[in-house]
Amino acid sequence: MLAIDIAFSISKLLLGIIVFLLAVKVFSSSLKGQFLHKMQPAFLKVSRNRFAALGVGAGATALMQSSTATTVLTVGLVNAGAITLFGATAIIMGANVGTTLTSLLVSLSSFKIGYIFMATCFIGVAIYVSAKDESKSKNIGSLLIGFGGIFIALELLSLSFSDSAFLTDIFEALFSRVTFPLLLILLGAMFTAIIQSSSASMAIYITMLASGVLCFASSVFLLFGSEIGTCLTTLIAASKANTVAKRAAVVHLLFNLFSATIFTAIFWPLGHLIIPAYTAIVTNPMWQLSIFQVAYNLITVAILIWAIKPMNWIVERLVRKRTNTVKRKSGERKNVV
Repeated sequence: MLAIDIAFSISKLLLGIIVFLLAVKVFSSSLKGQFLHKMQPAFLKVSRNRFAALGVGAGATALMQSSTATTVLTVGLVNAGAITLFGATAIIMGANVGTTLTSLLVSLSSFKIGYIFMATCFIGVAIYVSAKDESKSKNIGSLLIGFGGIFIALELLSLSFSDSAFLTDIFEALFSRVTFPLLLILLGAMFTAIIQSSSASMAIYITMLASGVLCFASSVFLLFGSEIGTCLTTLIAASKANTVAKRAAVVHLLFNLFSATIFTAIFWPLGHLIIPAYTAIVTNPMWQLSIFQVAYNLITVAILIWAIKPMNWIVERLVRKRTNTVKRKSGERKNVV
């Protein structure tokens, strides 16, 4: 293969990733513009009820198409003292459930209606260009641009594999050699941490599954890693916040670590029995991982929703309040939290 063909194949893959990230960003920003001012009061009201907080977290993430946006907003509210660590934990759990909607949207591209969804991007451009500044129509236009852009990006990703023997051979060689579960989890975590989007990671895994360059067994462990890698943004957002906000960010990481540990402990020894049974039921590769992600998050939330207080107890001991020693005028020393 000529060097120019290899460069073109890699460029197409990178372009697909960039367009997907931009489309999700535009879609997320448009929805936040419509709903964010209505979400914050809901966050404040439900923080004492774990199930209500779970629902708000899932709903907010489904609307904004970004679990990162929900968790960062939650950390900000915790930092301001508006909600408790208990409520924040339930909201973060809900965010993990809500983010699965993006994967389901990705799987919709397996149907011909994906091309209709692509057309909404051009309709959105027409509305956006003709609308007045800061108008509701302009926001709707950007919403359609983002929504259609997601499916355009997925088509680019799909073409980058179907039209390129080079990329197909590279990834087939990689995932035929890298099959050790812990290494796959590490790869998934690192990849998601680098591109700062578990949605983009899932889109790529689903596309590779559909193209036959990735097997479902490997994609499962990559998914576990991506759920861990997406915590990086929340940890960065909380790095300059107060102790309680830092605890909320660590809760996000702890929840995803617990979830990955539980499922890895099941799938590592029993995957050869569970996976064939599952793929016999869900035969379409475009839907296998997205449906599994929904089940993965629902099951882990159903288990861990009852363990919020123990999780908070663990985090409070992992992230302790810092004590600074300052000199008083009298020469005495006093500990200040």
